[in-house]
Amino acid sequence: MSPRKLLRIDPSRNMSRFYEIDVQPGLFGDVSVMRHWGRIGQSGQSREYWFEDETGAQKASDSVLGQKRRRGYQDILISLRMTPIKGYATGGKMTSRQMMDGLHPMGRIGTPDEVAGLIVWLCSAEAGFMTGAVVPVDGGFVAQ
Repeated sequence: MSPRKLLRIDPSRNMSRFYEIDVQPGLFGDVSVMRHWGRIGQSGQSREYWFEDETGAQKASDSVLGQKRRRGYQDILISLRMTPIKGYATGGKMTSRQMMDGLHPMGRIGTPDEVAGLIVWLCSAEAGFMTGAVVPVDGGFVAQ
């Protein structure tokens, strides 16, 4: 299971909270449910629960997610995907990095810090009105 992230933002109640839950295998065949929650912008709290098998852990995780959704938390999805460009041959004249740099209007590919900056902003209160949007962080590549 991939980690599930939820947000609950209610400006009328001065509420901006996050909740994360993840099911992870242990070293000895057991399974943990990792929970992390708190106010957006704060470090929050964490708790870990252990189960003998994945079925029990998944059941507990689904139960907690249901409770949070009933209380107004909404799922957020963050997906980072690299799309390779195929069919370009360098002919030994350019490295693949040089070719990728040349394809982008900004003359370079993005850095992990630039992508992380967007993710931090998306998780902040300033992006509280955004829902279900695709935000390309590609230096204008898609817009060409």
